[in-house]
This record gives sequence, structure tokens and C-alpha cells, in this order.
Amino acid sequence: MSPPPAEGEPYAFFGCEVRKGKPLVLPTYPGRSLILKQAALTDAAQGSTTVLIKTASTTVPMVLCSLRQGYEQSSMAAILGSDDGATLELGGAAASVHIVGARHAPGAPSPHPTAALESAFLIFFH
Repeated sequence: MSPPPAEGEPYAFFGCEVRKGKPLVLPTYPGRSLILKQAALTDAAQGSTTVLIKTASTTVPMVLCSLRQGYEQSSMAAILGSDDGATLELGGAAASVHIVGARHAPGAPSPHPTAALESAFLIFFH
């Protein structure tokens, strides 16, 4: 899991690994929203894998994306508030999936959907 955002920074990189059978509670930081942008399989998987999310307001997991051989990466557009209490989990074949995004501070201009995360995505996965 990436470190907490620095005080005063409008954006902070977010990255984590979600492992099969181990739901991951996303950390919250007061006043910061979390933007989940990309998911990628960590290893080749036989069959499909879904990245699921549960929030404080949902009882049934929702599918964020589906990954499989030939489609090892996926863009996402999930924006979570600091009070959403979200948990990520995997369904299907893969042992783990990397997720990247950004923490967004209140009052900061909204980042371009992909430009703000492009370099962070490349660093995280290479």
C-alpha cells in the first residue's frame, strides 16, 4: 500500500495489491477523495478475474472491472469519498491484482482523467 499523502499536497499517488481471499480495506484520509484509475493482473491467470468493491452504503459487491488473458489491464473511473468505507476483493482466477489511482484534496483542481496518473502507473508496474 502506498504511504499517506503529504500535508498540503493537492494530489498523492495511491497504489495497492489486492490478493485473492484477502479483502483489502482502503485507507481513508479526512477530506480526501480516492480516484481508482487502473487495474492490472500481477501474473498470467487461467480464466477471468473480477475486481469487486463494497462500500459502507452497499451490501452487495459491485464489479469495478474484469481481467483475463489478452485483457490484463483495465481502466476504471471510481471516485470514493473519505466516508465511503470501501473494501476491494477479487473474484475468479488471479492470485492478485495491482490497483493504482490518486488521492485528491478538497479545493484542488480536478486532474485530467489519465495525465495525472500516467507516470505513477508506469513506475508502479515496471
